[in-house]
Amino acid sequence: MRIAIVAVGFLATLMALTINSIYGLWYLCADLVYVILFPQLVCVVYMERSNTYGSIAGYIGNSQSHS
Repeated sequence: MRIAIVAVGFLATLMALTINSIYGLWYLCADLVYVILFPQLVCVVYMERSNTYGSIAGYIGNSQSHS
C-alpha cells in the first residue's frame, strides 16, 4: 500500500509538471470521471438488479480496461 501511495503521488506530480495548462488537467480529470463513473450511474438508474457488489466490480473492471 505504501508503494502504491508513493507511485500515485509520483505520477500525479509528473502529470502536473508536464501538462502545460490547467484546462488540460481539468479535461483529463473530467474524461476519467465520465468514463469510469457514467456506466455505473446508468446501471443504478435503469437496472433494478444492480447492487453494491456489481458497482464495485464494474468500477474495478472499467478502471483496469482504461489504464
